[in-house]
Order: sequence, then structure tokens, then C-alpha cells
Amino acid sequence: MPKVVSRSAVSSSTDAQPTASAAAALRVYYCICGEFILVIEKSLAGLPKRETDGATIIRSQDNSTMKTVVFKLNANPVNEPVLVERYEVVSLMA
Repeated sequence: MPKVVSRSAVSSSTDAQPTASAAAALRVYYCICGEFILVIEKSLAGLPKRETDGATIIRSQDNSTMKTVVFKLNANPVNEPVLVERYEVVSLMA
């Protein structure tokens, strides 16, 4: 079998103007197991939090107060809703 060798070179210049793709940095978040969980265009610290438990809210549809955030989530969908009890209040998580 022939051995495959790949080479790459990175070139940059301090005089070059930044491109639109370079300015739009994506943030990648990983699980402790090493698998990527979330790729998002904004910092999680800048997103709104849910009042009940402080969970981060990522909008997938526009509304009157917030625009949609571009993201990719690597998770399995839940087929059945889950009941979560917090402070004697039961919430339905779908």
C-alpha cells in the first residue's frame, strides 16, 4: 500500500484586510467526552437566561424582542416530553 502524506501551508499577512468569514467567528463547545455539542455564532454568556434555573436560551425562531441565533446542536431528539419538578412547580420539557 502506498503511504499517503498530506501537507498544508498557512499563509497570513498583517497588511491584509479581514474578510467577512474571518470576522464571523464560530464558537465550538465540547462534551467532556471530546464530542462536539454546539457550534454557535454568539457567546453563551451574551444570550438570555431562563429565570427558573439559569439555563441559556438559544432562539431558533425570530420574535419581536430577539433575532434567531445561527447554531448547530449535536444531540438526540427526545420523543417523549419530560416532567421536571422545580421548587414545587412541575414544568413540561419537550
